[in-house]
Amino acid sequence: MKTRTWTTAAALLAVLCAVAGCIVLSGQRITIFHDQAADRLTFLVEYDGVFDSKEAAEEGAEEKLRAFLTNGDVLLIDWFGHIQRELMEKTAGEPSTPPLRREFLAVLLENLSVKTLGRYRDPEGRVGVAQEVSFEQVSRVLAAANAAISEGILLDESVPPEDWRRTVDRLRAAAKEGRQWLRLEGHSLALAFPVHPAEWARHAREGLLEMFEDWADHNAKEERAAEEADPDWFLRLISSGPVSLLQSMGEVTLRAGDPDGPTTFRVDLREGYRPNLEPQIAALVEADLDRAQAQVLLAQAAENEPPVAVLPSWAPPEDAVRAVLAVLQGVEGEEREAAAAWLAAFAASWNGAEGFPAAPERGADDAAWAAAWAAWYLDVSGR
Repeated sequence: MKTRTWTTAAALLAVLCAVAGCIVLSGQRITIFHDQAADRLTFLVEYDGVFDSKEAAEEGAEEKLRAFLTNGDVLLIDWFGHIQRELMEKTAGEPSTPPLRREFLAVLLENLSVKTLGRYRDPEGRVGVAQEVSFEQVSRVLAAANAAISEGILLDESVPPEDWRRTVDRLRAAAKEGRQWLRLEGHSLALAFPVHPAEWARHAREGLLEMFEDWADHNAKEERAAEEADPDWFLRLISSGPVSLLQSMGEVTLRAGDPDGPTTFRVDLREGYRPNLEPQIAALVEADLDRAQAQVLLAQAAENEPPVAVLPSWAPPEDAVRAVLAVLQGVEGEEREAAAAWLAAFAASWNGAEGFPAAPERGADDAAWAAAWAAWYLDVSGR
């Protein structure tokens, strides 16, 4: 019987979260921007719908939130993707840590900054949080990372399974030559590594079959808990932006992002959401990102100046729409009319550039128009 390693691990993590309580996300959006002149790589990480997997927030929920919102941590996909600055600092200081890994962590920590920008609420009522994760001197960080990867490969002297032996031999040979595993290509990040073609083909085929089997099992369920993740999240993630897999007879290159401009990857992780962490999020993240954005956008729209939002100019377009839509739905008077004018202008610009899906044009019924904008936002953001 075939061993389904990654699906088994995911299932165990889901059980642990259900029993012990974990912070989980309804979805996530990650935008990549590389400032080559400044040698800086920045990720705008947006956590869409943050909640506790338990029905009621656990006693330690606020500590967990603080860990990745105020301690310089990052959460990728779900709690199992919690990247802890404190743990990196501890590992970098341990004498048992291999020297090149220790050097990489030192360079990374020196150049990594994580800033929580604020909280927001999407049209379906889910509260999210935005972070800006930046790497200064990114060329130096990548050089240290590549050296640490090679060191890790060479330090692992275990005997690989027979069906991976030829690929591992090639990886070790490349590591001895000081291979550059990771590289930036414009705004995209690429990972290249040698493989044995037949071994790679077999494992790629088995991995795809595992995913299909997992989707079938999930879709056969009549009821799903709010915290249960959809197993096709990975496919949704890689299909939401430019991802390429280049295979030659002896090498595989994975590239994420568009070399020519910023890219946003959007993933809808689960249908469910519980508002059980909203008070804690409001206490830890005081900045109302949507309100701040709307004030800037509408004030400048009234003066016919180019909009400059609180979020970076390369942020996903749906973020500005969400901020202004909240004004359209929540206030009256001149500010509401300014929001309507901004959305109408955005729709004309978006549709004129053949944006997809088409933005709704204003009709006689503003309530229906607002509902159409909410649907547009959810569609564009991957919901």
